Amino acid sequence: MKSGLIALSLILSALSTQLHAAKPADGDVVVTIRPLHSLAATVLGELAEPTLLLDKAESPHTFQLKPSDVRAISKAQVVVYIGPDFESFMESAMQEKEEAGLIISELPTLSWPEGDDEHEGHDEHEGHDEHEDHDEHEDHDHSRDYHLWMDPRNAAVIAEALRDRFSALYPEFADEFAANTERLLSELQAVEASVRESLESVSDRPYMVFHDAYGHFESRFGMHNVGAITINPAIATSVKRLRAVRERIRQEEAVCVFSEPQFDSRLVNTAVEGTDARTGLLDPLGTNLEPGPSLYVAFLQHVATQMKDCLSPQ
Repeated sequence: MKSGLIALSLILSALSTQLHAAKPADGDVVVTIRPLHSLAATVLGELAEPTLLLDKAESPHTFQLKPSDVRAISKAQVVVYIGPDFESFMESAMQEKEEAGLIISELPTLSWPEGDDEHEGHDEHEGHDEHEDHDEHEDHDHSRDYHLWMDPRNAAVIAEALRDRFSALYPEFADEFAANTERLLSELQAVEASVRESLESVSDRPYMVFHDAYGHFESRFGMHNVGAITINPAIATSVKRLRAVRERIRQEEAVCVFSEPQFDSRLVNTAVEGTDARTGLLDPLGTNLEPGPSLYVAFLQHVATQMKDCLSPQ
């Protein structure tokens, strides 16, 4: 009896050692969009590579999971996404994976633009007939800007949350996660200063965007957005709204109207007809950048460059 207890104790001890020595593996972490994937890859370092779901020029507003995506989520230890109000396609896939979910929009120390939930200062949303007859969207909150990663200070909050989650799962590597995160936080401070300096000369020049994806960026860097062409990019924009948008471009003397690579640029071209506004391109997902640890910093710099190029006097 005694020898049996000793054997059991040794087995349990060996299992405990294996669990504590567990190392993250490729696929343990699944992330929806490129900016979040970059932050996760940076915190993980060389230990493992996270899986990216939206790996092409796809919009999270219209994306649908493939069977391979569902399998990847089912095997993951951590699933990182903004939240069901942003990636509605994640709801069903996460029903049996709630404990693995790291929902970014629920982090308590995020920065939100002042008046975000009321859309203060965005008259272009008045009378938004695009919402009519779209009951399938009524369960989701479209009143907030969930593009949280556009603010580098939110990226810092996300990085720290990733560090804490990974450290809880893989305690033997907590020091490595912490060191990776500290380096990232320094990079985020540096890129914030760089972007602020780059945009200072054009921060007061009015512009319009394709959809409200830039509130966090604009609030952090003091940019002058005067409206959005579409309220919900998953819904077709009406002729009535396009006329209102064109009139607003004229009234506000918008210098530039930005399209996005995830959506047809013809809508923007139609909106600027008969106005003095130029057209530019903004990519809120870093679609044309190589996924990986270096993407996030390059992404913010790229957005700043795209804005400055179109807004600068010509």
